Amino acid sequence: MWSKTAPLWLTGAGAGVGAVVGYATTPKDDFFGPDFGAAVVGSLGGILGLAVGTGLAIGVKNDEWESVVDPASRARTSIVPSVYLAPASRGMTLGLRAAF
Repeated sequence: MWSKTAPLWLTGAGAGVGAVVGYATTPKDDFFGPDFGAAVVGSLGGILGLAVGTGLAIGVKNDEWESVVDPASRARTSIVPSVYLAPASRGMTLGLRAAF
């Protein structure tokens, strides 16, 4: 299913990344400003994402997902998500552990 919807999500991802890059690389004293740079580079990124996504949607015929986890180790994993607290370099880290 990811390949069939690739034109949608790759267009959005390309436009978003392009807008961030365009805004960050356009100088503030430019005639049009960084907002215009974000719009131009974001549009180009969206067009590129649309082209690549359309190619994926046409080219990928079958999506097959395979488990990379050893079935024997799955019996030892917890199915219920759990919250954990661990020491970090600065303070403590709060996380969520889940098997899927």
